[in-house]
Amino acid sequence: MPPSLFICRICKSKKTRLYLQTAGENLDQCKKCGFTQVRNKPSKKSIAKIYAKKYFENAKYKNYFAQNKENQRRLFLLKKYIEKNKSVLDAGCSVGEFLKIAQNQYKIFGTDISKSAISACRKKYPELSSRVKVHNLESPFGHNKKYFAICLWDVVEHLWDPAKTIKTLYSQLETGGYLFISPGD
Repeated sequence: MPPSLFICRICKSKKTRLYLQTAGENLDQCKKCGFTQVRNKPSKKSIAKIYAKKYFENAKYKNYFAQNKENQRRLFLLKKYIEKNKSVLDAGCSVGEFLKIAQNQYKIFGTDISKSAISACRKKYPELSSRVKVHNLESPFGHNKKYFAICLWDVVEHLWDPAKTIKTLYSQLETGGYLFISPGD
């Protein structure tokens, strides 16, 4: 494999290697921090294609037992740090499964880059319809709403520039608020 020209978007190291080639994309891994990310920035059209309805029909989203167990673990973590009725944003909420289990504890809101995911969430959980919207986390929110907690469950590895996005999300936190990050692996 040819050497990588990738610069790590987390630690800015130039010591990276081509880790994997899949579906026509190169994934590079940083030798310094271990972060793995796609080499070339996908277009908006590519992102829409990747996160279309079919993406949310895979086995991960059909294994309700495992998904429920993980969401219960996440809710337990929030309850450990966040008082009941505080505002919480699930950034990258997918089809809304976590929103559903957290709605009785928190003023819960959700965003996702996928129109298909938000549409599925609204259809499955109509009571959450007004609390979810399509939004690319790497763009400014365009509102002054603050949250006491923002959760990125299995999202950070999907971001083009995680550090920049986290700074943007941090600005949306209330004073003393929490940012929860849980990578997919």
